[in-house]
Amino acid sequence: DESHERDRARYFARVRLAIANSRAAARYLALKWGYTGDVHVCLNALRPSLRPAVPTAKRYPANAPLRLGVAARLYPVKGQALVLHTAKALMDSGVDVELDVAGAGPEGAKLESLARALGVRCRWRGAVADMREIYAGIDCLIHPPLTEAFGLVAIEAAAYGCPVIAAVVDGLGEAVADGISGYGVAPT
Repeated sequence: DESHERDRARYFARVRLAIANSRAAARYLALKWGYTGDVHVCLNALRPSLRPAVPTAKRYPANAPLRLGVAARLYPVKGQALVLHTAKALMDSGVDVELDVAGAGPEGAKLESLARALGVRCRWRGAVADMREIYAGIDCLIHPPLTEAFGLVAIEAAAYGCPVIAAVVDGLGEAVADGISGYGVAPT
């Protein structure tokens, strides 16, 4: 409502220094909220406890099925339905695909129903505290959110040698080194 927007504008007018987790988030502060204070960008980093003991690189899978993964809260803005439709398109082109879904949220039942309707084989993992097993078991992480300030899951997957295909939205393009740790796809 308008009073909430006014309160937020007054708040940002009083803040002289902000920290943003991406250049995109810093730009959003200025464009969306009219923030004119100093912004320091401090990109998210992988917590030492999440780093693998030994870095690994995955090879292109020689055997079927191609195991894709998605890891995010099950909310529409996270784009899991896009991954299900992508898996279906791959299957229609002759690629044997299975999908691991790590995450929980209010869209779970709808996404499971969509997967059944599309004929996509999925393993629904729920909320996962330690993603190492997921990254070890998939060939590629797909991360297609509609908005994302940074995308910590993308750097976590890359640290485990798991290539990432991500939507180049907001700060996610800063988290995926295109052609190195994965590939960025411009939304259309």
